[in-house]
Amino acid sequence: MATRARQLWPLLLPLAACGFTSFFYTLSSWLGGHGIECAIRRWTGWFCPGCGGTRCAGALARGELTEAMQWNPMLAIGVILFGVGSLYLIISLTVLGRPAPNLSGVSPRWFWAGIAIIALFTVLRNTSTFAWLAP
Repeated sequence: MATRARQLWPLLLPLAACGFTSFFYTLSSWLGGHGIECAIRRWTGWFCPGCGGTRCAGALARGELTEAMQWNPMLAIGVILFGVGSLYLIISLTVLGRPAPNLSGVSPRWFWAGIAIIALFTVLRNTSTFAWLAP
């Protein structure tokens, strides 16, 4: 693989995310704007971490940040952080000519911290005290 192509591989992630979001937004529109029914919500009565995600993504696509935060605040914040990180990565690789980041040096603690945040969000959005986290 050419050196330049090897340096630009991280740009595929933001492109894949945009394609994935476009697919689900189109699917949601095709289903009448209601999105896909959550199997976890249907079987357990609990909101999963992704409940409201389709409507959140649609609101973000329309530029309605407040509405997106009402549907799924964790996803809305995550998408914004992903967008900022992707923009930084694109500028670093293309404009500044920096090498691609080495992900092998990332501590596993970040992975476990993410899992803990998702679990905490799931529990809190299913309590009456934090009902505002539910879609």
